[in-house]
Amino acid sequence: MATALVFEIEQFYIRHVNQRADLFKSWEEIKKHPRSVEIFHVVVGKPFVVYESLAGEIGGFDPMIAKAVILSYGSMAVLLDLMKAYEQIHTSGEDLAHIEQMRTKIREQVNQTLAFMVLACKALSALSGTDFATLVIAKETAPLPCAS
Repeated sequence: MATALVFEIEQFYIRHVNQRADLFKSWEEIKKHPRSVEIFHVVVGKPFVVYESLAGEIGGFDPMIAKAVILSYGSMAVLLDLMKAYEQIHTSGEDLAHIEQMRTKIREQVNQTLAFMVLACKALSALSGTDFATLVIAKETAPLPCAS
């Protein structure tokens, strides 16, 4: 169970954070270098199948591990909601100031989400003996470690 949760968290990071790195660049950086990566994509199906199917069993973990997992998934859900809202305002012709304000909210949420994801992955990895990849995002020109 812990291994499956680690893998699902890593896949969320790959699909919704790493592949959308343009969202985390500054607006000035984007104006200098036009997007080379498409930042919009549709979330197909349920992104948290493992978590949802194991929800009743997560309470059986040590309370600190359960808390880390629940905070991680809650934060991931908020991040998805912000990204969906960003896509809607970006395509609706909103003014640039509002778009940049939403991008700032997303960048802040990413930092919080990654901190929770790393905490959960460390705890779940220790429990299951499964390794997990270090979760970092490309920010400006250098990778940014999001948790210690």
